[in-house]
Amino acid sequence: MRYLSLILLLSTVTAHAQLSPILNQLPVQLPVTLPEVRPELKPLKSAALPQAELRELRQLRQQLQQQLDPLTRLPERLTLGIPGRQSLTEVQISPGQRAVEREWLMLLSSTQWQALKPVLSLPHRVRHLAALDLYQLTLQVSTEQDQAEQLRLLLPAELHLQLDRHYIYQLQQGAANEAVPSPQTSTASWLPVCNAPVSLGLVDSAVEPSHPALSSARIQSRRFLPATMAGSAAHGSAVVSVLVGRYQQLQPLLPQAQLLVAEAFYQQNPYQHGATLDSLLQALDWLAGQQVSVINLSLTGPAHPALQQVVEQLSQKLVLVAAAGNAGPAAAPLYPAAYPQVLAVTAVDQHRTLYRWANQGDYIDFAAPGVKVWTAKAGGALSQQSGTSLASPVVAAFAACALQQGVPQPQLPDFLRQQASDLGEPGPDPQFGAGLLEPGKLVTQP
Repeated sequence: MRYLSLILLLSTVTAHAQLSPILNQLPVQLPVTLPEVRPELKPLKSAALPQAELRELRQLRQQLQQQLDPLTRLPERLTLGIPGRQSLTEVQISPGQRAVEREWLMLLSSTQWQALKPVLSLPHRVRHLAALDLYQLTLQVSTEQDQAEQLRLLLPAELHLQLDRHYIYQLQQGAANEAVPSPQTSTASWLPVCNAPVSLGLVDSAVEPSHPALSSARIQSRRFLPATMAGSAAHGSAVVSVLVGRYQQLQPLLPQAQLLVAEAFYQQNPYQHGATLDSLLQALDWLAGQQVSVINLSLTGPAHPALQQVVEQLSQKLVLVAAAGNAGPAAAPLYPAAYPQVLAVTAVDQHRTLYRWANQGDYIDFAAPGVKVWTAKAGGALSQQSGTSLASPVVAAFAACALQQGVPQPQLPDFLRQQASDLGEPGPDPQFGAGLLEPGKLVTQP
């Protein structure tokens, strides 16, 4: 393998500055605390290497990342909260994939739960998701049972495909750039997508409502975390400020919007945030019972039968928009963005250049501004942020405004494609999807 000898040689070098420029040329995401890549060092296209080789590169790079950057390193086993009382233990299942230790989760209809309940011998928790009318069953298993093959022996065959691990999902905001404002990018020049009183839901971290950029915004929040779990207002405040922030360099995309924020993310360390699938399902169930037309999901993680089931059910009555992910052009698809019922959003800069760490694939639907975007920073300041997390709410704003002006939901994807500026190869492509949706350029229905 052409990179293997190079990586092995470099693994003996511990100087951060020496390794970063070389690692930046590999097609896998870097930790956000590493220096920005020089413009001339472009990530390789996913087609440049065989998929098996790309997977090995991703694993090698993640191992080097953990050695180089202790600030963003998550241990293989991490206990959060108060041990013995509402604590949570995460474990690494594979590189880049984490789950709640020895827990498995599935969704059941009322009929399925009533049939399983009398014969279920495993320790478990059950929760009724009222708006979705589903039962969320979380199994707590022994070390010996902690394999799909073992658990399937204890469950009816018709439930086997509904069961998977209790995964952890991640927020998708990239590096902050707090340099002196430059003419490169500023949301101050953005025009509103619309001035209609739309209602939009978000699953994210907490929000700092007292921030000067958000103090006049209409925001309702509900927390879906145990009281012992530490949260953060950093990511949620940044994403919300793209939609309704008004302060200095910030202008709102939706000046009259009502935002409902489901707080599902906790702090894994000062730089990273996770959410259990349990919290995500609760959050989506709450939003399903509210009067929202669009839900923004600036988060990614593994595919899961329960998440897919909820996405399919919700997509029948509202629009789901999700960040494509910041795992790099060679990364595997991330979810919920990769589900066909979800509008997957990538990020571009002011020059319409693709964000260097954006995921790529046939599931990408649209591009939106998401590089060095001014956002609210927890504590009352502003900072420039990058990532598909910040592009996703732009497309969510377009969707909410289009629905408000009367575009039928089944016709929304086609309507938005007509609004998009084609980028890259003519027609839809794995980098930009159908093209760029720019703030202030929504065409009114005739």
